[in-house]
Amino acid sequence: MSNDFQLFTSLRYDPALILTSWNNRSPLMLLDFHLDRLRQAARTFQWPNATKTMDDEKAREKLRAICKKAVQSFTGEEQCLRIRILLSEAGELSSEAYPATWFPYDLLHYATFNPDEPGSPIPEPSLALYLDTEATPSSLFTSTKTTSRAHYDNARNRVGIKDRSEPKEVILFNEGGEVTEGSVRNVAFWRDGIWITPGVDSGCLPGTVRRWMLEHGKMKEGSVKKDTLKNGEWVLVSNGVDGVQLGKIVNLA
Repeated sequence: MSNDFQLFTSLRYDPALILTSWNNRSPLMLLDFHLDRLRQAARTFQWPNATKTMDDEKAREKLRAICKKAVQSFTGEEQCLRIRILLSEAGELSSEAYPATWFPYDLLHYATFNPDEPGSPIPEPSLALYLDTEATPSSLFTSTKTTSRAHYDNARNRVGIKDRSEPKEVILFNEGGEVTEGSVRNVAFWRDGIWITPGVDSGCLPGTVRRWMLEHGKMKEGSVKKDTLKNGEWVLVSNGVDGVQLGKIVNLA
């Protein structure tokens, strides 16, 4: 398999996370889940050197060290950072830091949002969501996070999202018409009183916050067909940097 790409994962550095029990009082969001992601990806691509790096008993300490290096090397004034950890086929780890959005609420606050609860406050959606106009075939590059991401760029372009910083996201679906994910976020839909997120058999990327919500009973896996989506319906979106947010579909008739 071509080695012109790297495996990676993106996590949040945020001093406010030290106050959260669900994150074990660490400023690095769900670090152990990111470790598991890189380890599994190395095995999936059958990269022996990368697998050896991630299976090492000191792998967690190595991740913490390169995250610390990324934070210390960042020259901006932002307190919240997106740290991108990269793993090469040769087993080399590296990191990069970028500004991340500050949120005035707990990053998992919306994990408990119930659209059917009478009298519950209705929040403003954080994102406008657009259903893609073409299928994105499932592959190792959709179910594993790598730097080969042209399929996500193409999906954003098809619905007119010009910049990732826009408060917009595209909803992807596979060849069978099953919803899979967003271009940089997992998605979940309110069905019969619970949030349903597409299963890994759809070809989606199993995200870290998605994993946390599944393990804590905030949602469950299931098949969601694109033809069942409705304009204006709530969608729970999540990733390892921005936590859980709410969006609404805006481009369906």
